[in-house]
Amino acid sequence: MVLSILVFMAAELKHVLDIAAKPELVFDKLSSILGLSAWWTTFTTGDSEMGGTIHFDFAQGARISVDVKELKPNEKVVWEYSGDDPEWKGSKISFELEELENGTRLKFHQWDLPSYSDFIAQCNYSWAGYLRSLRKLCETGSGQAYGSEHYWS
Repeated sequence: MVLSILVFMAAELKHVLDIAAKPELVFDKLSSILGLSAWWTTFTTGDSEMGGTIHFDFAQGARISVDVKELKPNEKVVWEYSGDDPEWKGSKISFELEELENGTRLKFHQWDLPSYSDFIAQCNYSWAGYLRSLRKLCETGSGQAYGSEHYWS
């Protein structure tokens, strides 16, 4: 007799980076449409307030939509993916901020991804680039968002 067991393994992504800027500035760039459009995609619309939905548009009609689930000023932002892409369906994204002597430590976490795939690996690579764009924005005043003249890709 052969017994097969299927184990569901949800994927998660994590990044940690230090930013030479106060948590207040980093939080603003994570929690406002203007801030988000300066480091992730210039095509950012929606409502970034608690309970709102934010839309991030990219090439070829790609859209990421998230619902704002938690806003703890200068400490934490949590989103839940609300778009149609099955590879992100049900996933959550958090940005946790920790004040350092000379800035802020940002802990990024995306979890409850249905599975790890080549697409999710590409997303992980992209998140690293966009988080570097956020750091550059906070430290220099100029990010490298998708759609900007300084896009990092």
